Amino acid sequence: MQTWLERNLGMGYIASPWLRFRLRDTGLRQHWCQPDGLLLDPWTGQLTIVEIKYQHCADAWFQMNRLYAPVLRMIFPERDWRFATCEIVKWFDCAIQVPEPPKLRDSPLRVKPGEFAVFICKEQLRDDPS
Repeated sequence: MQTWLERNLGMGYIASPWLRFRLRDTGLRQHWCQPDGLLLDPWTGQLTIVEIKYQHCADAWFQMNRLYAPVLRMIFPERDWRFATCEIVKWFDCAIQVPEPPKLRDSPLRVKPGEFAVFICKEQLRDDPS
C-alpha cells in the first residue's frame, strides 16, 4: 500500500515517519509515535494525516486525532498549517461507530481541512504487490 501511495500521491507524501515527543507530565522522558503517512501540501498549507487499515474502524480516528494530531501541531503550527485526517481502507462499513461522521473521498488528495475522510482503495490494492 505504501508503494501505491508514494507512486500516486507525489512528493508530498511521507511514508511512516517516526515522531519523537515529550508529554508535559513526564518531563524528560521521550515517547515515539508513527503515523502511516503524512501528505503535505505547502502551497495550500494543508497537512493530511494518513492511517491505513484493512477495514474502517474507530481506532483510526482516535490514533489520528488523539495521538498524531497533537504531536504534529507542535511541529507544524496551526497558524501556518490546516489539518485533515484520512483513513485508507479496503473495506468500509457505515455501521461502524466513530466520534465524527466520515466523508468518503475518491482520493486522499481531495481531503478537506478539518474533516475525517475515508478513502476506499480496493482497486489499488489489487494492483499493488506491497
